[in-house]
Amino acid sequence: MRLKLNKDVEVMLLKLSANMREESRSSPTRLKKNKKYVNRLQDLVDKLQLKVKAYKRQAEEAEVQANTHLSRFRKVHHELEEAQEHADIAESQVNKL
Repeated sequence: MRLKLNKDVEVMLLKLSANMREESRSSPTRLKKNKKYVNRLQDLVDKLQLKVKAYKRQAEEAEVQANTHLSRFRKVHHELEEAQEHADIAESQVNKL
């Protein structure tokens, strides 16, 4: 029984040793692939950050433009109300005649 266990352990050790040798040989290849993958992911992250910055800038510009248009609208609306008041006054003066 003990011999069988020793042989099983020995076989396992041989398999592990073979696997380790295999991994040590393929490790540089795997490392190279991982580096390429990381570089590709970093490129994608950089591109997305640039897009986010561009969208943020566009949103800020749109907000400034919207505020400008709103300000103009309020000014014209106020002028319209004043013009209507003047027209009402003029109409009532004409009606008095």
